Amino acid sequence: MKKLIVSAMLVFMAMTAQAAKITQNADTIFYEGTVAQGDADRLEVILKNTKVRRISLSSRGGVAIEAYKLGYLFSDYGVTVYIAPDQYCLSACAVATQGAAYKDIQGLLGFHVAWTKSKGTMTEGMRQGQSLATLDSIYNFNMGYKIHLQYIVTNWTTFDTFLILSQDDLALFKFDAAEDFTASAGISATWLEQRLAGPLRLSLKMQAL
Repeated sequence: MKKLIVSAMLVFMAMTAQAAKITQNADTIFYEGTVAQGDADRLEVILKNTKVRRISLSSRGGVAIEAYKLGYLFSDYGVTVYIAPDQYCLSACAVATQGAAYKDIQGLLGFHVAWTKSKGTMTEGMRQGQSLATLDSIYNFNMGYKIHLQYIVTNWTTFDTFLILSQDDLALFKFDAAEDFTASAGISATWLEQRLAGPLRLSLKMQAL
């Protein structure tokens, strides 16, 4: 699996979280719960030892660094990620889906800006932000997404405001070798407004599922 140089960032992004529940049947791997350190390694063991390449996701998010590792794992094994109509994949989970070769998104897929509860000086905050932005840019490029997606998520969302994207929406940000990675996706302000969901709206949408 492709490796990111993330040792320094692990301290910054570490969270105390119970590992996700990973189970499987004959044709699907089920990933449920918080994205936590070590999940990618656990999941890779299953992928190495089975021919199952369909992963059902249900998660509110978790550790950003582990999301990158999951995304690279999805890319390496050519998996299909599935979000059921009554499920959701938010924050770090949504980031991980970018690595999947195939996507079947029927539930809620929500992106928001990376955040941390850690405190420090403004300089420390700038250092952390710059480091994570670099990793995020590299990841988006490697997964074939225009930097415009990263720009929108960073500038228009908060820790509790999400950009809700459908399968077709996400495809708007893909680029190929003939396109410019930095090019805009050409979306309108109205398009963006319709897809931004704050905590109340997101809660209502989830209850309606």
